[in-house]
Amino acid sequence: MMQWVTDLLELQEVDMRIKNLNQRLSMIPEEIKSRKVELKKAEDKLKSKREELNKNSLSIKQVESSIKQKNDEINRLQSQSSQIKKNNEYQALMKQIDDIRAVIGELETKEIELLDCVQEDDRLYKEYEKEVKAESQSINEEIDELNQLVSEIKEEIKKLEESRPALSKKLEPEVINTYTRLLAKPGQPLVKVIAGNCGHCHMKLIPQTMHNAQKGAIAICDQCAHMLYVD
Repeated sequence: MMQWVTDLLELQEVDMRIKNLNQRLSMIPEEIKSRKVELKKAEDKLKSKREELNKNSLSIKQVESSIKQKNDEINRLQSQSSQIKKNNEYQALMKQIDDIRAVIGELETKEIELLDCVQEDDRLYKEYEKEVKAESQSINEEIDELNQLVSEIKEEIKKLEESRPALSKKLEPEVINTYTRLLAKPGQPLVKVIAGNCGHCHMKLIPQTMHNAQKGAIAICDQCAHMLYVD
C-alpha cells in the first residue's frame, strides 16, 4: 500500500471520528428537550392530582357552611315557635323544621362521603407523589448524564482536531484538496476497491481507473467521485 494511502487513512479515521461525534452532539439537545417534556408531564399530573384533592376539600367546606346555615335557620324558627298561638301554624312550623333537619341529614351524609374521598385521594396522591419524585430524579440524572456527555464529546473533538495538522502535513496538496472536498459528502472520502468495484457506490470500475488504483496513483471513481485505493 502506498504511503500516501496509509497517511490519508490515518487522517480519515480521525475525521470520521470527529464527524460521528459531531453527529452525536447534535442529537443531544433534542434528547434533553424530550426528557424535560417527560418531566413536565409528570409534574403536571401531580399538580392535577393535588387540584382534585383541593376540590373535594373545598366541597367539604361548602357542605359544612350549608349545614351551619340550616342549623341557624332551625334556631331562628325555634325561637319563633314560642310566639305562635295557633296549633295549625305551630304544626306547620314543626314540619318546616323537620324538613330542614332532613336536608341537614343529607348534607351530613354527603360530608362523610366527601371525607372518605379526601382520605382516599390523599393516600393516592402520596403514592403518586413518590412515583413522580422517583421518575423526576431519574430524568434529572439522565439530563445530567447527557450534559456530561456533551462536555466529554467536545473535549474529545478538541483533541482530535488538534491532531489533524500534523497528519495533514504528511500529504500532498492535491491529495488533501480532493479529500477535503469529499469530506463534506456522505461516507468516507477514501474507499477500498472491492473485487473491482468502488467501496462507496459499489459500481464496477473502468479498467483505467482500476489500473491507476493498482499502481498507487490518485484514482477517482467515475460514478461517485470518491478516492480509491487497493489494499
